[in-house]
Amino acid sequence: MCLNGDGHQAYDVKTMSLTGRLMLYTVMYIMHGATRTQVYLTADQRRRIDARTRRDGTTLAHIIREALDEYLVAEPVDTDSALAETFGSLPELEVPSRDEWNRG
Repeated sequence: MCLNGDGHQAYDVKTMSLTGRLMLYTVMYIMHGATRTQVYLTADQRRRIDARTRRDGTTLAHIIREALDEYLVAEPVDTDSALAETFGSLPELEVPSRDEWNRG
């Protein structure tokens, strides 16, 4: 254990025993209001995650949380801005009159 830049305790989970890591994660996520969630993975997804857990010395749950954090960081698309930026980008486009629409 050591102190990180803001004076809080920092743990090097790669050097901790599996029991120590499980205890740390349990305490961390209970304290932060984590909820248990069950998901189904394809055989290929599970195989690839298992390979990464072995390579990185971490847990399946940690890898899934990391992946979700990365996915959720992406900013949502602002549709109003997207439309405003593309308005008039096809000035030669001819739209048929409503009388020509097939209302089948």
